[in-house]
Amino acid sequence: MVETRQHPVIIYMKSYPHQCFQVECVYNIFRKLTKHSIKKYLDLLVRMHPLPKNVFSSDLKQLLNIRKHLPLIVDTKTILFPIKHTQAALQYFINGMQITSIKPEQQHTRVIFSNGQHLIIHAPYNYVHRKWLECIFLHYFMFIVRD
Repeated sequence: MVETRQHPVIIYMKSYPHQCFQVECVYNIFRKLTKHSIKKYLDLLVRMHPLPKNVFSSDLKQLLNIRKHLPLIVDTKTILFPIKHTQAALQYFINGMQITSIKPEQQHTRVIFSNGQHLIIHAPYNYVHRKWLECIFLHYFMFIVRD
């Protein structure tokens, strides 16, 4: 018998400047609200899935010519890229490996994920598209070229 259970994969994370909860973490099969900060949540993800010792973020930045907002490599299915500055009240971290398409909508960008969910963010289409491509290239260099 074939097992059809899905494993949870992060789709996106969104922070809120709210007193009841701080982070909404949307997975492919459920949502989670937490009182922890987005930084704590990201630190936990990185500790759960450590990168190989020979990978340095400065090398990756140079390779892809990334000036700011380096995507966070968690594992083969999760490479998160930030949309807003770390000081912004509302922050997004989007899993570039789960995106199926991106569409511009006036001043916003619609991001469509592999599980059919849509996210509309107030960010330029060109910026979101560039960050998505960085995730794809990072995945290629980290997990495909090395094999």
